[in-house]
Amino acid sequence: MVVTRFFAAACCYLALATGVGAQITIEASEVPQTVGDSFRFKYNQGTSTVDVGQPGGPHTWVFDTASYTGYVLTTTHVDPDSTPFPAVFPDAGIAMREPRGPMTLYVFRGLDTGQVTDYGFGAETEDTAFARVFSPPGVHIDLPATLGTSWQTAYSYTDTADDTTWTVYDDGLDCTVDGWGTIVCPSGTYPCLRVNYLTVEVRTTYVNGSPQWADTVPYRRYLWGSEYIGGAAVVQSMEDDTSTVFTQADLVMVQVYASTGAVAEAGPAPAVRGPGATVVRGVLPLAGGRPAELFDASGRKVMDLAPGDNDVRQLAPDVYFLRPEAGGPAGKVIVQR
Repeated sequence: MVVTRFFAAACCYLALATGVGAQITIEASEVPQTVGDSFRFKYNQGTSTVDVGQPGGPHTWVFDTASYTGYVLTTTHVDPDSTPFPAVFPDAGIAMREPRGPMTLYVFRGLDTGQVTDYGFGAETEDTAFARVFSPPGVHIDLPATLGTSWQTAYSYTDTADDTTWTVYDDGLDCTVDGWGTIVCPSGTYPCLRVNYLTVEVRTTYVNGSPQWADTVPYRRYLWGSEYIGGAAVVQSMEDDTSTVFTQADLVMVQVYASTGAVAEAGPAPAVRGPGATVVRGVLPLAGGRPAELFDASGRKVMDLAPGDNDVRQLAPDVYFLRPEAGGPAGKVIVQR
């Protein structure tokens, strides 16, 4: 599981304030945090061709989801005490709940006048729940902020596949508010800021307490946000691509509804429950004669599966979720070394 893929989606709750015809200033009072507020996003599956535009401003960014092949995700602000993880994230001031197929994800944040803080996230399925705690907590954004504001943050968390195997993720981010203007998306047209996140992630896998292999993965993510609406779009580059103007994206999310007054474009995300987990080492057999897709716990597609045997040795040991492309029940897959 790659936490930054999940937070690319979760970043959509950042709210930005603006004055008409002026550059944007971010204040704590404009960050969405009301329990019950709901936001909906079109989530594109697979690689996308994108036009992220240029820094500075004013610019107009247009996001049309008509050609996207993904599905719709609905996120709702909830009280952290109503989640399965209040004891794990005691300092969180707000939680975001997001059903994603056979699981429900929760993001935990704090908010004060100086910054929005990321504490981590948790996931709940039909038969299990697990949390990933950031140590130290990450800084999502310094407040107040305007065009040119920059900050750095770093955090770590651990994924445990079993009692002997786990992966440590060390993320370092350079963050800059690098553009402003107007965003046009299905939920409306809004004044916005563009936030530029450059991430370098080091993934180290341990077996019986000893490091066995490590990967360093850089990538860039842009978020466009507006006052009270939150993040209207997120676009993330392919792994190892840190170009400021990249054209191929590993993730695209565009807002199609906000309960604060925007207009709905699509229906709810699919809700499916799957059978028990399949434990695999190296090869994942796919029966039934139909292709499928494999997702990590953040909801990011990590692999296309073909009928028959699929080599999954490149995947980190973790819990994954299988969704048949032609529909049908989803399943859980535990990859072990």
